[in-house]
Amino acid sequence: MGEEPAGRFDTAVVNYAYGFNVTAWGWIHLLFGAALVVVGLCLLMGMSWAKGAGVLIAATTMALQFIFLPYYPVWALVAIALDVLVLWALLVYSNETVD
Repeated sequence: MGEEPAGRFDTAVVNYAYGFNVTAWGWIHLLFGAALVVVGLCLLMGMSWAKGAGVLIAATTMALQFIFLPYYPVWALVAIALDVLVLWALLVYSNETVD
């Protein structure tokens, strides 16, 4: 049993239908995370389109976490829970004022 090269990442996932390179998964998560930050800032500025975009991106990242489950199960479950909270907040909150 020799030493692993620095930076090497191995998982026990074999014959997984959605097998990607872990570097590709990192880029996918980085891009969706950046999109969520931009949409979140636009939502805070009151832009009307940001609520729908936030729901769409949060639902998409939740689906991506299901695909990422075999690689990092605990983190994927935490991220899915956070996505559910984000979706709940976006779908329940209304900008309308009550008279």
